[in-house]
Amino acid sequence: MPQTGEHVDFSAVTHVRAGKGTPPFLILHVAGHPDTTSQAQRLATVLGQAGVPATVYAGRETTHAKISADIGLSGDPATTAIADFMGLRPGP
Repeated sequence: MPQTGEHVDFSAVTHVRAGKGTPPFLILHVAGHPDTTSQAQRLATVLGQAGVPATVYAGRETTHAKISADIGLSGDPATTAIADFMGLRPGP
């Protein structure tokens, strides 16, 4: 178990700083979980404030395990979000 205050060091938002060369982020989370939704939005906000581009994908009617298991399947929405983020799909 983390000791008092250690959870702060474990949080990604604690380590975000402008000028660190942090690459753009794609943040995948389960839309139906308020805690993960707020964590994803918070991370995206902090990254944006530091000048780091962040894209948030909220998986609907899914679970963390299902998002992970379905990545790479044809027609999977998270896979599409990843391909778009990486510029692997042709634009309109």
